[in-house]
Amino acid sequence: MAADINPQGTGRSVGRAVPLAFLLAGVAVLLLAYVFVRLCQHFHSAGSVYAFVGASLGPRAGLVAGWCLLGAYLLFGVVTSSAAGIFGAAFLQETGVWAHPARWSSFGLVAAALLAALWLACHRRSAALTC
Repeated sequence: MAADINPQGTGRSVGRAVPLAFLLAGVAVLLLAYVFVRLCQHFHSAGSVYAFVGASLGPRAGLVAGWCLLGAYLLFGVVTSSAAGIFGAAFLQETGVWAHPARWSSFGLVAAALLAALWLACHRRSAALTC
């Protein structure tokens, strides 16, 4: 996701080989997915990375992997929200709805979208309880 938000950084690093870099990254992700498939066949656990690491490398390594996974999930949420705000602000600017958005506008859009989602979730839950 970070490469999708800022492809210019990838371009500066590898130049014209950006498609090759994305292809190699895609192959690496597919190999990682294959490893997960094989681990799921060997270890039957509802736990993801931390369970596999704990079963294969020991409980201490599993604990570290679990905390790293939690950090990754939190950062993925932040990056995805930032991307939605950046793309949303760019869309509104290109369509002429918002001619000159402020630099912080993408964060405002993300906050508004998250608050709207929270309100909808709470509203649906309260409506389900009263029905």
